[in-house]
Amino acid sequence: KDPVAGGDVTAKYVDTDGNKISDDVIKSGNVGDSYTTDQKTIAGYTFKEVQGSATGTFTDQAQTVTYIYTKNNIPVNSISPQSSSNSTSRMNNTTTSNSLPRTGEQQGITVLMFILGISLIGVSLILAFFKNVKNN
Repeated sequence: KDPVAGGDVTAKYVDTDGNKISDDVIKSGNVGDSYTTDQKTIAGYTFKEVQGSATGTFTDQAQTVTYIYTKNNIPVNSISPQSSSNSTSRMNNTTTSNSLPRTGEQQGITVLMFILGISLIGVSLILAFFKNVKNN
C-alpha cells in the first residue's frame, strides 16, 4: 500500500490573550503515522493548558494543537530571578521617602558641640592675642 501524505499538525504557543509567544512547530507525516507535539519552556511564562491532542495520528486534515501559557508576574523591584523570599520581605518593609536612615544621632547635640567648638577656638585666639600684646 502506498503512503498517503497527511495534513500537517501545527503546534502553536500563545499567552492567555492569544498572543503568539514562540514560533509555531509544524509536523508532517503520512496518514496513520503517529505524531507528538512538545510543551516548550518559555522564559517569563508558565504553562497553563493544551487545547487539542498533543499526541495522535496524522489524518487527511490539518490539525492544530495550542499550548497556552500565563505570563509570570515580575516584581518591579526585583534584584535577580533567584532573589530569595528574605530579600523580597526586606523590599516590602522599606520606606519610600527620600530621607536618609536614622543612625541614632541627635541633631541638638550636634549643634551644641559645633557652637562649643567655635567658642573654644575664639577664646584661644583672644588669649593668644592678649598674651602677644602683653609680651610686646
